[in-house]
Amino acid sequence: MNKNEEKFSGDVVIDIEESELSSVTEEDIDDFMNPLSVFETPDITDRTAFLWQYKPVPENEPEPFEEYISSEAEFDGGRITAGRVRGKKHKHDGTNCDDWFEYDVSGEWKIMLVSDGAGSRKFSRIGAQESCRSALEFLKNKLSSAPPEMKEKLSAPLDDEGFIEGCGYFASLLQESAVKAKEAVESAFEERKSKYDYLNLIGRDLELKDFSGTFLACIVIPVNTGERTEYFAAALQIGDGIICSVNCSETADRALRLLSTPDSGEYSGETDFITSANQTKKETLMGKTKIMRGAASAFMLMTDGVADDYFPNSPELLRLYLDLRLNGIAGTADEKKTDDSGVEAEVSVPEPVMHPWVNDNSKKIPVQYSKRIYEKTGDNLETLWGNEAVIEKASLDVSAPDYPEKRSGRLLRWLDNYTERGSFDDRTLVICEMIQE
Repeated sequence: MNKNEEKFSGDVVIDIEESELSSVTEEDIDDFMNPLSVFETPDITDRTAFLWQYKPVPENEPEPFEEYISSEAEFDGGRITAGRVRGKKHKHDGTNCDDWFEYDVSGEWKIMLVSDGAGSRKFSRIGAQESCRSALEFLKNKLSSAPPEMKEKLSAPLDDEGFIEGCGYFASLLQESAVKAKEAVESAFEERKSKYDYLNLIGRDLELKDFSGTFLACIVIPVNTGERTEYFAAALQIGDGIICSVNCSETADRALRLLSTPDSGEYSGETDFITSANQTKKETLMGKTKIMRGAASAFMLMTDGVADDYFPNSPELLRLYLDLRLNGIAGTADEKKTDDSGVEAEVSVPEPVMHPWVNDNSKKIPVQYSKRIYEKTGDNLETLWGNEAVIEKASLDVSAPDYPEKRSGRLLRWLDNYTERGSFDDRTLVICEMIQE
């Protein structure tokens, strides 16, 4: 079974009690099969919420993962916010989340890593965790001890031999981190392959591919070109998900840069993993590495649970960033909203959608969507991108008493509740924002 076979496709297989079937109408099923109808009938999630059961993370399995993980950190000139939630499908089945993330700040370097364990593999979450942790430690050590002149070369003109040399040096470190990540997954397999608890759970001998996962890595550092502060970033991706940068100072047609290309496997719906054949060979990794230097407001890494919901990624990742702003996660979200009297009176923005929480349908969680806003106002993504007054007017009030104080808490709540394209997968997102002076 490949990684994506556990996702819902055209056929919906859901365990529900027989007594519940009498309340299911053909209209319910039609709406459920068309998740985008949430924008036309916002109460659709109320009528289909009962279809999803909630079962906690199993406690009888070795190395269970917490349902929610989030953290945030400030650095000189910016902040990192990260979150990971167990997807609806895992909650419904009572299985573990397979995603993991790590990040750190090492001097001026920002290091971010994300991995999505293969959904059909019982211990892929362990491989995801070990690959991220190992790569992070490797990159922290190597970047902190890198020759100062290599960092200086990153400020040279783009066609300068020194700049090209600096790019090669740091790209090579990123590629080495992928090799270390694979070695960590292999070690995790070797340590567990003879342990009874693991063998008993799957009823057979363990294989390395039982620990398979994707691998996304990005390192970022500010560079002074003499005219303005820019950012050098190196990104590497094995498998699906996406890495990108966003520049809020640019118009929508110039604001987004994709820093990775999702891999597809041998068959449709498959993806590559760090344990797949030849994925950590030097020539393969070189082809999976991308470099950028330029102005940026944020860098984002995400698993396919988020990336697939905002597809095609160009330009839909701009809509993702707007959604993060509208829900108090990105931008100047910590500041209380100012007077919106500057917005023309006839501009009416929609109220947020109240989603039933999967864990407890009696609780309703507000989520605001940029798509609903520009459809309501007659605009489009490109015009809303530059309309600060409307964005501010439509944003959730982060000063409300029931709103999470920390951005990481807001990110978790949003990841756990937004509805896009019928995604039921684990969701992980790491955002590195550069605070604009």
